[in-house]
This record gives sequence, structure tokens and C-alpha cells, in this order.
Amino acid sequence: NQPYLVPAKDGTEITVAHNGEFVGIEEYKTDAEMSDTRVFVNFLATAEGKNWDEKIIKTVKRMEGAFSLVIGIEDTLYIVRDKYGIRPLLIGKIKDGLVVASETPAMENVEAELLREVRPGEISKIDESGLTVLEKGDLKNKNECIFEFPYTRSPHSLYCDKSGEV
Repeated sequence: NQPYLVPAKDGTEITVAHNGEFVGIEEYKTDAEMSDTRVFVNFLATAEGKNWDEKIIKTVKRMEGAFSLVIGIEDTLYIVRDKYGIRPLLIGKIKDGLVVASETPAMENVEAELLREVRPGEISKIDESGLTVLEKGDLKNKNECIFEFPYTRSPHSLYCDKSGEV
């Protein structure tokens, strides 16, 4: 069940939506029903750092696997894609703001203009200042999951090429 909403150790509410799987985290699951998302949220809720940018970067760099994350902290939305770009994540523009989604039909449903694909390994944030890239990522590492095309993505979804353009 997503998104997860939990308090951090300082009382700040953290909201996380996750597409994908992490590897090497089985030892952190307290029961067989515990999801990968819940493990990530627990890591983030107890992360050390002087601000949320630092805590998120440290926590994400600790993770391995195929994932895209959308993390809400107060009035800031963080967007993250795994270093190989296996799970999709897109950025779009609507009237006075930005939106993120895994597929172009979601953008079309809210009449958003697709700006670009989130780069593999990218960690960015969206706040009142707009989009700030915290970790740039690298498109040359892009290795999308072949199963996204026939099994997961809508047949109406547009795909980005190696440049990140549609």
C-alpha cells in the first residue's frame, strides 16, 4: 500500500511512493510481509544529515536495485531514479508547477507538457524555487527493463531515447 507516510526521528512527516525493488535488504525486513518501500522509509526516517537534501542523498546511495522514488518532505518533492534507469520517471510542466509520472499518459491526463526523463542516478527536488538537481545522473548508464514495454507500460506511452528526449 503506497504511498507510505511515516514520521522521521525529528517528527517531520515523510511520504514515499516507490516503483521497483531494492536488493540486499532482506535482513532489514522485520517480517515476511514488509515491503521494500517500508524498509527504505525506515532508513530515511532515521538518516543522519544536516538537512533533508543530505539525508535523502545518503539514503539513496545506500540502495541498490531497480527503482524510481517520489519523496514528499514538507513542501518539497524529491524525485529519484536508480543509477541504471531501469524504472521510468518523467518530469512535466503544468500551469504553475511541475509534475512527475512514470508514463506519458499520466501527463496527458493532467494536461502537462512533458519536459524530460529523469536521468539514471538523478536525485532532484521540486519546491517553491522550481526544479533543483542535487545529483545529476548520467544518461549513458540507461538500461531500461525490457518487461516495462510489453507488460507494464501503457501502449499509448511515449518512450525516451538515450538522450532523454521523447
